[in-house]
Amino acid sequence: MNKYCRICWNTRNWRLPSGDARRIEFGDSYVAVYGFGHEEWLFNFEWLLSGYDPDDQHEYKYGFLQPISKYRDLYVGETFSILLYTVDLSQSTRAVACINNAYVPSVGELSWVLEHTREKGWLDLMRQHLRELGISDEPFASPNPLSIANIRFMPENVMFCNPMVVLAPPHKATRIHRYQPLNWDDGFQLPISPSNTDLLLEYDGEDDSPDRSEAERTRPAQPSTVFDPQHSILQNRLRSALRVRYGMNSVRMERGFVDLKLFERGRVTFIEIKMERTVKSCIRLALGQLIEYAHYPNLRKADILLVVGDAQPSESDVIYLQFLRDNYKLPVYYAQWSWARGELGPRI
Repeated sequence: MNKYCRICWNTRNWRLPSGDARRIEFGDSYVAVYGFGHEEWLFNFEWLLSGYDPDDQHEYKYGFLQPISKYRDLYVGETFSILLYTVDLSQSTRAVACINNAYVPSVGELSWVLEHTREKGWLDLMRQHLRELGISDEPFASPNPLSIANIRFMPENVMFCNPMVVLAPPHKATRIHRYQPLNWDDGFQLPISPSNTDLLLEYDGEDDSPDRSEAERTRPAQPSTVFDPQHSILQNRLRSALRVRYGMNSVRMERGFVDLKLFERGRVTFIEIKMERTVKSCIRLALGQLIEYAHYPNLRKADILLVVGDAQPSESDVIYLQFLRDNYKLPVYYAQWSWARGELGPRI
């Protein structure tokens, strides 16, 4: 029952529409006609819901996948895994993420989702996101519940590919670029993230790779650095949460380019927020900034460097951060923000 499902190309980590999909979609596909895909909010984990079933208080992300919509009646009530893939600007097919334990809800539950999406102002925000890109918001003027969501899952059940994995022929996802559900029954598995049990490769006596070409060439499209409004939302909420925990005068925001500075018990913590899909990406983008803000040119303005995001840390992330602290003496940590609880998790 596990499925491959295509999602449209997006350079904002599928938190909100980026406008890039319309650059590569042609013909009669939904994205080509309307300029966006309803799945472009799929990983906006600020928008979580619970309570449809009073006995189930888990926080769920409700999202939309076009391949599921075409055969939704066949899948209602089923739980399965979905490997999401996309086609980028260079026409490469890339695996994006795997959603485990994805569930296809009933129409009644999806009507409840639409009602709460309206009440919380999320539908208005979706329309605003489209207008900001010059895209008509007409599809959301009076939407059908089935066009807002058709699956639900918990954020912790998503495994992101970092970087995205290129799928090459003869993989079945490369044979058809239409938004059709494909059976994930070929034994394909995503690469496992490395851990500290991996052996370092020794030099084997062979020559190194040949020189790289020095001619100009176009790289495959990468996610852009367009401002993500969720960054400001998390920044504001984190400041409020830290003030509650440590006192009103303990936090400074946007001083010396630092997202947040925390002063507590004689220590100064510089906090950099990153809205990336994985902890590894958050650390990659934040670490250089934090080191510069705290130490350039030869100062010590912070005792702790803290990266904050809403990405779920993996065992490899914990190992990596501990390795940096042990081997380079960098006081760098990560903490996950929980949108559901409105609080910051423990530092790892």
